[in-house]
Amino acid sequence: MSVERYYAIMHPVKSRYQCTMSQARRVILIIWFLSFITAIPIVFAQKAYRFS
Repeated sequence: MSVERYYAIMHPVKSRYQCTMSQARRVILIIWFLSFITAIPIVFAQKAYRFS
């Protein structure tokens, strides 16, 4: 969100064409994808311990 504000202030004419719903969806998908990729090693590195 702060990147969009910066872009709107520094480039007001271009921001109308760059800040669209499709661009927002693309950024959200990229963030989810990167989060998923970084979480994969955590899933495989966990160990189960049995307590008796």
